[in-house]
Amino acid sequence: MKIKSIKIYPKNKGNLLANTTVTIESEDLGEFTINWIAIWATKEENDRLKLKLSVSPPSLRMGPKYFKALFFKKEETWFEIEKAICEKYEEENKMEQPKGEYVDPEEIPF
Repeated sequence: MKIKSIKIYPKNKGNLLANTTVTIESEDLGEFTINWIAIWATKEENDRLKLKLSVSPPSLRMGPKYFKALFFKKEETWFEIEKAICEKYEEENKMEQPKGEYVDPEEIPF
């Protein structure tokens, strides 16, 4: 399996940060595309990714519940896709952190 391309579509609606489309090349299946992979902001750090992000596969709503529409028999395959998506998301959303100015507390007049 080779990830050919990842496209990020920013959303910024509540915790939904973006939707993603991933194109994969496979020896067995040829080239295929997975749409509607969601990137979510989370309060807790993801153990695998070491980020406060969660990536969820496409899902279908049936009544009040959502069901995953994508399943990989080998979890490692999904983990590889998830990691690549997060790397691409981080790359596209790198923002230069503002550099604070050091102030010596002794120099502040009281």
